[in-house]
Amino acid sequence: MRRLAIVVLGAGLAVGAATVPAHADDNATSPKVQPVDVVEVTGLVDPIVVDFIERSITAAEKEGDQALVLQMNTAGATVSDARMAALASRIANAGIPVTIWIGPSGARVFGTPAQLLAAAAVTGMAPNTHIGKLGKALVVPGVDVSFNGNATALRSTTYNVTEAREKGVLKLGVNDEGTPTLGFFLTVLDGVTYHGKTLHTAEVTQENGKPTRKPIGVTRFNKLGLLPRLMHTVASPPSAYLLVTIGLVLLLFEFFTAGVGVAGLVGVGALALGGFGLAAWLVQWLTAPFAILIDAISFLASALAIALIRTPEPVPAPRAKDTSVAREIADGARLIFSDRRLRAFGVNAILGGFSNSLVSTVYMLFVVNSLGFKPGVLGVIFAVGGVGSILGALAAERTANTFGTGMAICAGLAIDAVALMLLPIAHGSGYISVALLVAQQIIGDSAATIYLVNSVSLIQAITPSPVLGRVNASLRFLTLGSVLIGQLVAGIAGGLIGLRATIALGAAGLWVAAGILAISVVGSVGGISSTPEIEVESSNS
Repeated sequence: MRRLAIVVLGAGLAVGAATVPAHADDNATSPKVQPVDVVEVTGLVDPIVVDFIERSITAAEKEGDQALVLQMNTAGATVSDARMAALASRIANAGIPVTIWIGPSGARVFGTPAQLLAAAAVTGMAPNTHIGKLGKALVVPGVDVSFNGNATALRSTTYNVTEAREKGVLKLGVNDEGTPTLGFFLTVLDGVTYHGKTLHTAEVTQENGKPTRKPIGVTRFNKLGLLPRLMHTVASPPSAYLLVTIGLVLLLFEFFTAGVGVAGLVGVGALALGGFGLAAWLVQWLTAPFAILIDAISFLASALAIALIRTPEPVPAPRAKDTSVAREIADGARLIFSDRRLRAFGVNAILGGFSNSLVSTVYMLFVVNSLGFKPGVLGVIFAVGGVGSILGALAAERTANTFGTGMAICAGLAIDAVALMLLPIAHGSGYISVALLVAQQIIGDSAATIYLVNSVSLIQAITPSPVLGRVNASLRFLTLGSVLIGQLVAGIAGGLIGLRATIALGAAGLWVAAGILAISVVGSVGGISSTPEIEVESSNS
């Protein structure tokens, strides 16, 4: 039986080997039809959509596609006129014909996106579609945006498909008698000549005894990925307003109820996403400088709110007349190096600040230039990091109570270092890299917050109030000084060993800092309440 199976299998392979060359020869006699890419453009045209269109054009050029079709249904744009003009220029000067079909039925293209039709090689509209409300005319070298003399009328009104065809607004394809579907639009591209090349997108077949043109070749449909689609959705005003409203309601609910933090976390996430969408609209409506001005005003409003707090505070003790700033600095430094716990924090401030600056200095260069992420995507990823910080703040006390304050401090710093090691693993801007960056933000920011909350609490607990400001200032000085040195080293290392290796070096340094802290007296600290306070001579207070 086994021999019979082997004989049958061998016979099948022989037959297959004999038939494949004949099949290949048959295909070699017929011309190969290159594919046509279709890019769906729906919703407001924001930076994400503009970047997606430009990348799709570049990809189609590299792959030698016949044409690219933008299937559009949009009510306007959130990007600047200059950005839309640049996109129109890219469309007009593409290496392949970029065409636009307004569809399906009921679609519309309003605002500056409608002016992209003037840059396209061929345009068409489905039934019950409209174009118009052009807004300010875009300035695109080599592109006539007059729409056959109809631009003035289209600035304030709209044309349906019949009016657009009759008044010459559209750039019709070959034998275009109407394009009710995308398939019909593909057929009218057949025979169009662009840069000396004639498109072959349809063939004539007999259907019920009548000649009919049908699309041929492969049609590939491109849509935004999951994360860009999410960002594109939240950038629309209704979604942004809804997310901000939900976020505020959930935060108020969290503040006035005895919850476990779930509502607060969801509220923070909703506010982060809604803030991203509102920022896009502020930049479009007011331009970037005024959007930054509004951000600055929000800080002033926060300062005013803090000033309105009426809770009385104790009057600070008067400074001694013979006390100088230099002496206070010296007292703070002397106190740090006289206590083993503060001395460990001082060493950690130097090594940790240096290592962190190695990563932070080259981080944006790495994720933008090396990985290829766009600023909008990074904004959402950073917002996720904010949620991680909230998680860390909620878990800081419980972690200290469970494992001890010293272990919580050391473990938080060590886990933050391990999370940073996820960054050098990432390659490209695909889903795996997104997952790695999001994991680094959630894990790293949570762990870093646990470290910061417990370390600051321990320093405040062991340092007497009269000298707490001097100690904090001295530790801050050590941190900032090491950060400045780290930034200089990061620039040099990034050029010598690369951005990826520099980030790995910084993460390793942070892990070493956590190890040094663990073997010091800080690592054995249990509860804060049982930790003795530093004894300070009265002359130094």
